[in-house]
Amino acid sequence: MKHSLIFVSLLFLVPAAAQSQRPLKSSDVYRLKSVADPRISPDGNWIAHVVSVVDSAKDKRISDLWMSSWDGKSHVQLTYTPDGESMPRFSPDGKYLSFMSSRTGLSHGQIWVMDRRGGEARKLTNIKGEISDYAWSPDGKQIALVIQDLERPDSLKDKNKLPYVIDQVHFKRDVEGYIRPLKSHLYLFDVSTSKLDTLTRGKYDETRPVWSPDGTQIAFVSNRTAKPDRNDNTDIYIIEAKVRGTMRQLTTWGGSDDTPRWSPDGTRIAYLQSTAADNFLMYDQPILTVIQAAGGSPRQLTRLLDRPVSSPEWAPDGKHIALIVSDDRKDYLAEIEITSGDLRTVNEGERSFMTLSQHP
Repeated sequence: MKHSLIFVSLLFLVPAAAQSQRPLKSSDVYRLKSVADPRISPDGNWIAHVVSVVDSAKDKRISDLWMSSWDGKSHVQLTYTPDGESMPRFSPDGKYLSFMSSRTGLSHGQIWVMDRRGGEARKLTNIKGEISDYAWSPDGKQIALVIQDLERPDSLKDKNKLPYVIDQVHFKRDVEGYIRPLKSHLYLFDVSTSKLDTLTRGKYDETRPVWSPDGTQIAFVSNRTAKPDRNDNTDIYIIEAKVRGTMRQLTTWGGSDDTPRWSPDGTRIAYLQSTAADNFLMYDQPILTVIQAAGGSPRQLTRLLDRPVSSPEWAPDGKHIALIVSDDRKDYLAEIEITSGDLRTVNEGERSFMTLSQHP
């Protein structure tokens, strides 16, 4: 059975009229455009993506949303604001395109929704904390949000900032500076009523939410060890998609378990597991692993491959998983048969693919 996939790579393209050779100048860097975060529409006819350019005069990068037709013949720029847009996501019915933006002078990004039939985008959320990720529910009625804690509760009358209290080993990060002791948690946002419900809380981070196909559960990644900043021991958890829903730990590997992907029938979860349980592996080679969503012993599918893999995607039949294999400065596409473990190379050549998604 053949499976249609979209494969995305970053290439430098030069217009035919500009192919006359000349020495490269440092200012040419400003002419480069970056394409990122491609998302396929539910009908499979369009791909939403982000195009970023550099404004050298203002010393900043500006990102706008574009849509390109599946056949590559049409390209439409959707946004033109100086504030920038990111994280495009189609609603499950394909009628709307959502994105993140801090347009109109907002202090941090909110989710905006654009009707694909036309008209201005409208702000969907009004969240006080910072939204770092979001995912539509399969029925399009809810959105799972990852929101960072507020630095200080609004109830405090004293608006002066408190001093940083350093009580962890990892206390500073490039660009960001001192790391604020704020955690990111999962929330449920009702699209019709704008009601926000809390799914998780506490002293741990929860990231990478992925809805089960039936919309009743959400898989996510969290490091819940005693000192999360001293190890890479992330595990996959599953929580019921409702207020006060039951949460359970799915994986128990001492290393990293990450990138969960539900099977089409919702009975299994594929994910990437680190090679060893050691902390901060410099040369880790993620292994494609599958586990029953109800729990059980995980099965490693690519351990004998001895090459790092990424971007796993289930085929519609639930019998194969497509993935990217890194080997000798190349990143090629492959597909593995789950029962036998047989790996088939989809493409070869001197090129690298960055990510892939299943075409509807």
